Amino acid sequence: MKKRNHFRRIQNQQYKSNRYKNPYFVKTKKIPIIPIAILVAVLLLFVMFVSFIFGYSGFKIKTIHVSGIEHIKEEEFKNKAIEYLQESKYLFFSNRNKFLFSDELFYYHLSKYFTFENFESKVTKQHLEISIIERISKLIWKTN
Repeated sequence: MKKRNHFRRIQNQQYKSNRYKNPYFVKTKKIPIIPIAILVAVLLLFVMFVSFIFGYSGFKIKTIHVSGIEHIKEEEFKNKAIEYLQESKYLFFSNRNKFLFSDELFYYHLSKYFTFENFESKVTKQHLEISIIERISKLIWKTN
């Protein structure tokens, strides 16, 4: 009767299962070009779409119309409004774009320089319409 060699049998099973590979004959993995090309194309299209939306001159605020000014000089008010519109947003774009324009930030910027009782701003097409009611001080300072 032949002796069973369990150790040899286990070693042969492991060898036949091809877990051992000769490092000289190891195949190099190919980089999947098609999925990477598709990903790059999609990202490029996304960047082009975003730059079109935020950079297109048709979406920029070109004129400012102010109503309700009594004591503030209109030129000074418009200059502060233009100063806000020219601030950069997201590194490349400005607040002139109607999609990047924020009413709250615009009000906060102007409230640093002026006081308002009521403030409303509205963007229509390429126009910024601002209607304000100035807060008038109840106290009058007299100086010599």
